[in-house]
Amino acid sequence: MWTPESELEENAEKLGVKYRRLDVALSKSIYESVCQTFTSNTLRGRLFEKLVESVSLTGEQAWNWFGQYPETSTVLVFCEDRRNLFEFAELNSVVLVYYECPLFTIYVTNPNLDFLLVYTEEQILIAAGKAADWLESVLQQAQPAR
Repeated sequence: MWTPESELEENAEKLGVKYRRLDVALSKSIYESVCQTFTSNTLRGRLFEKLVESVSLTGEQAWNWFGQYPETSTVLVFCEDRRNLFEFAELNSVVLVYYECPLFTIYVTNPNLDFLLVYTEEQILIAAGKAADWLESVLQQAQPAR
């Protein structure tokens, strides 16, 4: 059966990208921490719809900026079903793998949970935490001078 998680795993293996699938209990604990850190904890809707403070970008530029976030540590990745999280050595590895997948919503954070990047199936880049400050800065620099 097709799932976003199976796509991530298959494409990571196809590309030779190392990753680790976290067990369900640890995944659930991390997901709950992500919710406490970044959301209003309302029950309905997709996680990215519940983010308290975020910045977003729509269109082709969204994909271009997704992999540009300056994160150098290990990253944690999950999808809407949030059953399992994956650990990748770096954001660039996630971008390589996800590029080979059909569109689905993907969430990326780090073990410190100080940022959250979301790329949706609607091709929207959403940034929260430190990533929101970064994306806000990028958008301000991209605006033409008046």
